[in-house]
Amino acid sequence: MDQADQFRRGAVVGGRYEVTAAIGRGAFGQVYEARHLATGHNVALKVLRPRSAVVTDAMRQEFFAEASVTAGLCHPNTVRVFDFGETDGGALYLTMERLIGETLQHTLARLKRQQRPLGDSASRAIARAVLGSLAEAHAVGLVHQDLKPTNIFLQRIAGGQFVCKVLDFGLAVRVSEESNASTHAAGTPQYMSPEQACGQPVDGRSDLYSFGLVLFECLTGNSPYVANTPREFLGA
Repeated sequence: MDQADQFRRGAVVGGRYEVTAAIGRGAFGQVYEARHLATGHNVALKVLRPRSAVVTDAMRQEFFAEASVTAGLCHPNTVRVFDFGETDGGALYLTMERLIGETLQHTLARLKRQQRPLGDSASRAIARAVLGSLAEAHAVGLVHQDLKPTNIFLQRIAGGQFVCKVLDFGLAVRVSEESNASTHAAGTPQYMSPEQACGQPVDGRSDLYSFGLVLFECLTGNSPYVANTPREFLGA
């Protein structure tokens, strides 16, 4: 079955999620809004784009293993994963809390047009939230590997305030107890740690390096590195 048919408006996924709208597309999949048929609550349904045309047994096992660990994260500044599965058509999906607001990337871009940085107070609040989220993930052996402004979401709440949420632990890798490292090559060149850019094993310190680059951008309005291509960022 074609993915467009599997996730058209009104389609029911996993026997309990009715697709209501398409939200957007990311590097690793398509995101839809869906309604839980039993509770009526809205969720974000993320359909993962496989690395190949066919989902293999190895890919399926890796997805379910990592999704199970990710669903166990409960820090208030980590987007909650409620459920995961595979459709009859062979598509792998996650359901997460539906957030209203904007990514940190959108916030920084708007402020840059106004020629001003985010500021100390808001940057400190984001730092506390993101570091708390990472601390929980690192404690159970997850390395995010793609921490950047696009994966930090500012959720609007009553009173005009926001709650910071770390998104997309779908790229996260499990650090084995034996090696205490992962050799997966992934991420966004502009925010990669040196060891990640070189394809070397990474651990939680790589996420801290990436978040340091994000904080620099929050406080100054600019990236610490200037490059025109991903290859130039990797060589910066």
